[in-house]
Amino acid sequence: MIALKSTPQSLLRHAQRRALVVALLASVQSACATLEPASYKPPVAEDVRASAATVEVVSMVAATDDTPPRLDVPIGQGQEAAKGAATGAGAGFLAGVMVSAAGGPLGPVLAPIVIPAFTIGGMAGGSAAGWSVAVPAKDAAAANAALSRSRSDLSAEVARRIALRLPSVGKVAAAPDGTGTPDLRIEVSVDRWGLAGGAGSDPLTGFFVRTSYRVVKGSDNTTVAEGNFVEGGPQRTVSEWTRDDAALLSGAVDATLSRVAEAIVDGTFLVHNFRVSTGGLPRGEVCGLKPIAPRPLYRFGPYESGPRHVGSLTPRLVWESFPRRQDVEDDTANILARVSDIRYDLRIWTNEHGGPGDVVYERTGLALTAKDEAVDHEMETPLAADSSYLWSVRARFTLDGKERVTRWAYDMEINIDAIPLGFLGKHGWDGPVDPYRQGLTLRSSCADDSIPPLHYFSFTTP
Repeated sequence: MIALKSTPQSLLRHAQRRALVVALLASVQSACATLEPASYKPPVAEDVRASAATVEVVSMVAATDDTPPRLDVPIGQGQEAAKGAATGAGAGFLAGVMVSAAGGPLGPVLAPIVIPAFTIGGMAGGSAAGWSVAVPAKDAAAANAALSRSRSDLSAEVARRIALRLPSVGKVAAAPDGTGTPDLRIEVSVDRWGLAGGAGSDPLTGFFVRTSYRVVKGSDNTTVAEGNFVEGGPQRTVSEWTRDDAALLSGAVDATLSRVAEAIVDGTFLVHNFRVSTGGLPRGEVCGLKPIAPRPLYRFGPYESGPRHVGSLTPRLVWESFPRRQDVEDDTANILARVSDIRYDLRIWTNEHGGPGDVVYERTGLALTAKDEAVDHEMETPLAADSSYLWSVRARFTLDGKERVTRWAYDMEINIDAIPLGFLGKHGWDGPVDPYRQGLTLRSSCADDSIPPLHYFSFTTP
């Protein structure tokens, strides 16, 4: 993980963390009063899943919708100079300042969020507007191209990737010519995308995509499931994003769109919910299977405890076995009696300032023996030394003869240190501190369709 080197920035981050505890406690207490436990049922009813053979996937955004990025409140150093430079260069709506892209029915709700995109083409000399860091003109153009895709284009691309994943869950994509009536229709819309956060001469920003979707019966257009979620990718500095023709940014866009498609397919056809405990103050709790080693980091403002370092480049990861004790205790419908062939999926990503980079280790369907309500897996290939990683697990099992999974596990508490510096100062203390999920609420407790940004488990190698 690359740390900001500025001493004033470090001091500011420390002060922010101290103050954040007040806002976080208030937020958590509010969550305790509003979250509802997830019931023992899938997001889409099992009879609907089982009867669906063909699935149509469509974009909810009209092909003619080329809504441009909307200019938003610029943050970071040099913003006044950026505005002047943009005017002097005669740049269009994409030039000179950070912008955000938004649209769709959720747009008005999301308006307060600042999603900066360094659309910097057209600047004299090819320097980045608003930042003291210099960006070559060709890299700036590549960054513009990666971030300036229309809503219709991005939504259609997610729909295409969902259709490509259907065979992996035993479904067939409906004929593209529209002939016949599909059993199910998945409607998808990319509502917002861009880079969140950022301050300073070379700001840290994180790429994300916010998506809405709906699952509809093809026979009578009855909505059987719907939701919206944020899929967050890496967090990097502007100079990193734009380097080498914005190669890292282009890669982040591609990987994040694929994760969006995977989350929708999994939620529609594979995920089965299980109950979670919401009693009391849920600090230090996790959603899904709880990591045991390395254990999650406990945070209270600037105070931290619990080492996240592992002692080997092939660490032994330990987590809670499935079914968990609370799953068994609350299983009044005896669902677990129909569960068999329990296995586990494990993923490990590079840690890019709290956001997921490349997947460096993945195992699907690990058959592990539970001991003392825990299972473990020793990695079979070594990781890099002195490096930080993100990880998550989920259970995979057979329910009534069909392959099903739990949701990916994640920390209920945001990683405060990973919040881009300067975000809080621009938004005050009267709202959520999460730059990605402001205005977005959980459908139910621990029932996010994907791992929320900055909520991953992490560890560092020796």
